[in-house]
Amino acid sequence: MAESRPNQQQRYLPVMQECRDRSLVTLGNLIAEMFDHVEPALLDFIDQADTNQSQFQFVDAISIVTTNRELVEQVFREEISRGFTEFSKQQPISYSTALLDSQREETSGLELVDDNDLNQQLSLRNMIENVNNDCFQELHALRQRLSMINGGKKLEEQDIPAGPVHIASAIQKATAEFGFDSGILLIMYALFNKFVMRKLSGMYGDFNEKL
Repeated sequence: MAESRPNQQQRYLPVMQECRDRSLVTLGNLIAEMFDHVEPALLDFIDQADTNQSQFQFVDAISIVTTNRELVEQVFREEISRGFTEFSKQQPISYSTALLDSQREETSGLELVDDNDLNQQLSLRNMIENVNNDCFQELHALRQRLSMINGGKKLEEQDIPAGPVHIASAIQKATAEFGFDSGILLIMYALFNKFVMRKLSGMYGDFNEKL
């Protein structure tokens, strides 16, 4: 007799909790590395700024990051942890903002966005595509294993806990705490892509090994 989905989930709950904990440690270390590079990057933009107003904008950004870094890291960790909790409850991971066309079609349909929001969404979607390309084999294997834990039901890419969509959404929600305009936010996204998203292969390999 095939094992029921609740029993399957329950049997793998301890290993999923370990994967969550390891993911939080790995992502915490990577995002800390990213934040260590924020001030030098913004100082470079100050040197390149054409106007005093632009310079002041980057100076203010450095101060805001210093003040709110711990809160942003906390929100990021909470979002990652929540995704694992929802998966363990056999629920789709919930998102406040859809990043993929398929997600928007499932909710309210395709919607108009302004240029700033569009640029931010394109940046996040490029991050996701980069990870999908860099970690294709690891993510394919992980998706298969998680689908098995989920009772054999096909898992959508946005429902992989600590998957590219989940992580990109977590940083989108976390960095909203800074209240930055689109220009500064895109710099933060670029740094996140470089220091976090492009370094996930080892985490997914570890995830697969544990499962």
